[in-house]
Amino acid sequence: MTRRELMARLGNDEFKEWLAVERIYPFEDGYWQAAQIAFTTARAAGAKGVKFEHFLPQKAKAESRPATGIRVGAGVLDRIRRAKSKHAEA
Repeated sequence: MTRRELMARLGNDEFKEWLAVERIYPFEDGYWQAAQIAFTTARAAGAKGVKFEHFLPQKAKAESRPATGIRVGAGVLDRIRRAKSKHAEA
């Protein structure tokens, strides 16, 4: 089901109700569940020295994040504008 189909079927009142339910009974984090299974499997297979944290995704540092298409596009447009303004001054 796409987001658009869901929004067509789900009324605002039902959406607010689901938000309230999620606050009381938070949905499990998929990464945490996968890490728990992988950690248990590794330990059952005899792995030594592994920690649960080894199986969780690491947050990327802000500096090392690749640029998104929007940021790349904005950078290209900025360079074009600067180049045009330099040519207009000359």
